[in-house]
Amino acid sequence: MTDNKPHVSVIIPVYHDWHRLGMALDALDRQTWPKDRFEVIVVNNDPADLFPEKSSGGPNVRRVCEKNPGSYAARNKGIRISRGTVLGFCDADCIPAADWIEKAVECLVQNPDCFRVAGRIELTCEDQKNPGLAEMHERIFAFRQDGYAKDGVSTTANMFAWRQVFDAVGRFDESLLSGGDLEWGQRADAAGFAIGYCPEAVVQHPARDRGQLMKKARRVCSGYIRLNNADIRKNALNALYHGFCMIKPPVKAGAMIFACKDLGPGQKIGVYLLEYLLKLVQFGEYVRCQIFGR
Repeated sequence: MTDNKPHVSVIIPVYHDWHRLGMALDALDRQTWPKDRFEVIVVNNDPADLFPEKSSGGPNVRRVCEKNPGSYAARNKGIRISRGTVLGFCDADCIPAADWIEKAVECLVQNPDCFRVAGRIELTCEDQKNPGLAEMHERIFAFRQDGYAKDGVSTTANMFAWRQVFDAVGRFDESLLSGGDLEWGQRADAAGFAIGYCPEAVVQHPARDRGQLMKKARRVCSGYIRLNNADIRKNALNALYHGFCMIKPPVKAGAMIFACKDLGPGQKIGVYLLEYLLKLVQFGEYVRCQIFGR
């Protein structure tokens, strides 16, 4: 009998990444959670780019479009049309483990004081034994879900929540092109909806290369300014402070890098220099956003 199992809606935004979305949908088709107790909602964020004719996934996959730009607008579309009492989120380039839904729901049900779950995100590399500097950087800094959960938030690359949380605090802020999961998590935390970390609920995510890291450093700037009240027109001193933090040598990050036992001395220096380069790239975008806006 599966009637006593909560119905789950898994929401995935996609922007042109059809190949990796296909792998994600194949993995969701192999879930141990009963197929009649979950749906997958794929939200295409570029309606001009049609869904492939031969789309992956089972009969419980729903495909819709959202014309407003941004992954949070796409996720909100999925939330609006979803049927589940539990909402799960992952990205198009994530590969969920076969028991991903089962473990996350189990965590929610067995912990009644826990209204949200941050799952574990495992990074994958093209060459697991010989990662490049960017992949080493990702292993140290990317998707630290256990730490995020301690701060009351989670990335939407692997997150579950009871629908009642969204009913109470609202959906994601669509005006943010980055940091919307952080902003929503802070709202949920402030409203008293606790979050737990569930290392058993696993998705795999490819490590970014250097170009992708630089693109992300630029992309997060507009959201960073808004979330930290660092608009120079509204709070000049705070804006200058955050700008200074970007150009000063990364002391805390450096300590994390040089404490990593898996890296040799040369690798640690290389990762540290990459981290400083990313900060400078972010500073350049920070200045551009301050002058010209988002």
